[in-house]
Amino acid sequence: MSSPTLRFVPTMYAAAVSGRKTQTRRVITPQPSFHFSPTIGLFHPSLVDRRTGEAYPGPETWGCWDDTEHYFPTYGPPGTILPIVTTWAIAREWDTLQPIIMDPEVITAEHPIWFNDGTEKPDWAGKSRPAMFFPKSLYHLARQARVTDVKAERLQDISDSDAIHEGIAQDDGAWMSYSPEYSRCVSPVTSYRTLWDSINAQRGKGENKGCYAWNKNPWVFATTFELV
Repeated sequence: MSSPTLRFVPTMYAAAVSGRKTQTRRVITPQPSFHFSPTIGLFHPSLVDRRTGEAYPGPETWGCWDDTEHYFPTYGPPGTILPIVTTWAIAREWDTLQPIIMDPEVITAEHPIWFNDGTEKPDWAGKSRPAMFFPKSLYHLARQARVTDVKAERLQDISDSDAIHEGIAQDDGAWMSYSPEYSRCVSPVTSYRTLWDSINAQRGKGENKGCYAWNKNPWVFATTFELV
């Protein structure tokens, strides 16, 4: 599975484009087994011919695997360039235009793309659109990031240093809490836990709702990146 963009909520988008956030974690789906022992690199996943049932090596893919399981990182190998996006908008006169057919020519110096970085939305900007609908035709107009490292680990294995690289903010000598349960956090990992659950704790549907919460300790890909 792959994603063509680094998608963030507005607070984390602001942290990424300012250079404070240089790491991001995404849940591996489907989840590996408890005893998963990942190796990351290039390999040829096996594909099966639907007509004959015979297996054959597929195209070279960047991913992680062990002896019995194959899973793929969200983003490509080190060196991959990805646009950074969040909730966005363009000029009001183009509000009826579907993103999939959006022409870069509608973006001008006077009315560029507005990305929600937490600041006030400009008057010229039209309706807000989710990051998942940011069109490929506009990728080159977004801020760009280069992948520098990818690793697979359990969510709760994050270190204080990595938590800081996830873009958490400081708050009056402590670390910011992203949960109403706490006013401030004493450690970077605790701060990151509140950030993670504010975004992921309610994800999933039906019996899988909440399966990505911190206390479930899912397997994740941790991707390190730098601004280009």
